Amino acid sequence: MMSPGGHPALEFREDGSILTRRGARSGVGCVMDRAMQLRHLEEAERHVAQGERHIAAQERRIADMRSAGLNTGEAIDLLKTFRELQAQHLAHRDHILSELEL
Repeated sequence: MMSPGGHPALEFREDGSILTRRGARSGVGCVMDRAMQLRHLEEAERHVAQGERHIAAQERRIADMRSAGLNTGEAIDLLKTFRELQAQHLAHRDHILSELEL
């Protein structure tokens, strides 16, 4: 059965549990149940929280380096990488949330 919102990636079982159709682009067509999606969401949330900690720690390191008069070029480049990764973590988490229609 198609989801109430007509979302093509979701189907509801008779018992009310949700199936999420995955792999449409890859042709795999595997089915992921709601419990698995929730586990993926938990992992994505952990990645987002860890990313926030990495960014904050790197910002502190850069501030300390500046205070000490050290070159911060590489540290700033690493911070940019952390921020790019964080954007990916957030997009992944948001994608999972949209699949769950939360």
